[in-house]
Order: sequence, then C-alpha cells, then structure tokens
Amino acid sequence: MNEQHMWKVFFDGGASPNPGTGSCAYKVTNGEKTYMEAWKLEGTHTNNQAEWKACLEGIRRVLTEDPDAEYVSVVGDSELVINQLDGFYTVKRDSRKVYYDDAVQLIKSSKANFAFVYCARELNEEVDALCKIVR
Repeated sequence: MNEQHMWKVFFDGGASPNPGTGSCAYKVTNGEKTYMEAWKLEGTHTNNQAEWKACLEGIRRVLTEDPDAEYVSVVGDSELVINQLDGFYTVKRDSRKVYYDDAVQLIKSSKANFAFVYCARELNEEVDALCKIVR
C-alpha cells in the first residue's frame, strides 16, 4: 500500500446547549499532507448531528483531495457515529439517517478500505479544541 494514499480522519462536533448552537471540526492527514477545518453550524443542532456532519465532511475532504485513497481510518470520540458506521448500531432517527446514508454513499463510491475507530475524548483533543473555538 502506498503511504500517500493512507489517510486518517479525526472528527468532532458538539452543540451547546444540546440541542443548540453547533460546531464541527475535522483533521485529515496522510502524514505528508494535513487539512483542518472548523465551522459553526447554522440553526439548531444536537451533539449527534454535529458529530455526523464533522465526520461526513472529513470523509468527503479525503476523497476530494485523494480520489485514489486506498485506506481511510475514521477516528472519533462519538461512540454512536463510529458504531453506526461500523454496523454495530442501527440508525433509528431520521435526523441522523440522512448523514449515515450520505457517508455510506461516499464510502461505497470510493476505492478505499475504511476502518472506524472509537477513541477517548482525551485522544481527540486537537479537533475538540478546534470545534470549541468556533462555537
């Protein structure tokens, strides 16, 4: 596997209060290139919606920057999002199903193998801090 086509997506999202003003952030890197983005969401959102938006945009960024990506590891501190993407949890709410369906479509349209990794919040501090800055 060519290392330049191996990517990691770190994501975080949140709302304060919940539901309330939401913000999202992601960091994508292949070791050579790194892209980071954070933004405030318009309207009212839940924590889970913000997490999903951040994850989805991180995946989209990888596949835009590297259409030939071979491996993508998606890392987040949202147990719900990671386990829904991995197929361990079902998506029951329509408000999240839209994001899930978009993510599945992106994943299926790519050549990459995907892995979904849950991490402790302390290991996701960089994107968590970015997310809070824009909130």
